[in-house]
Amino acid sequence: MTVSVIRGGERSLDAWVEPVSEALDELANKLGLGERGPCLPRSSMPSGLSGAHITLSSQDSSTRIAILAGASGVQALARALFMNMPTPKLVLDDITDAVCELANILGGLIKVKLGPDGNALATSLPVFFHGNISPHLGDSWLCFETSLADTRVTVMVIGGWPPMRTPAASG
Repeated sequence: MTVSVIRGGERSLDAWVEPVSEALDELANKLGLGERGPCLPRSSMPSGLSGAHITLSSQDSSTRIAILAGASGVQALARALFMNMPTPKLVLDDITDAVCELANILGGLIKVKLGPDGNALATSLPVFFHGNISPHLGDSWLCFETSLADTRVTVMVIGGWPPMRTPAASG
């Protein structure tokens, strides 16, 4: 498997490569999305795509997991997820729910694949977006380009900054 790894900070995301790849395989198998295509290198930040991201966080760090595809790609992923249900025409709410659910499932599978380290991670609610997703200054990122349900999909792992904390009340 080949992935592009770009480090913008001191935190290495190398430990995420294998768990994300294994989670993608399991996602494809469990949901009947067909065989996952190879992970291809991507050396630039994807733009103009839609998708969903979730945050896996602990006391020490915060990492976003995003699943992205073009407009027809997110529709194809939603149709694949709804394959056992009648879906004459998918509306934006259906697509949003399906892609957010895929991000949620992928995040859960990654936590399992991370082993004991994954148990310490809290999972945020998924957020659907159109356009660009980008790391904050100093973040590291991994970009996996593959295929699910015969659709070109990009999965990103973005992390580096510790989560924002509310200062303790004084007095």
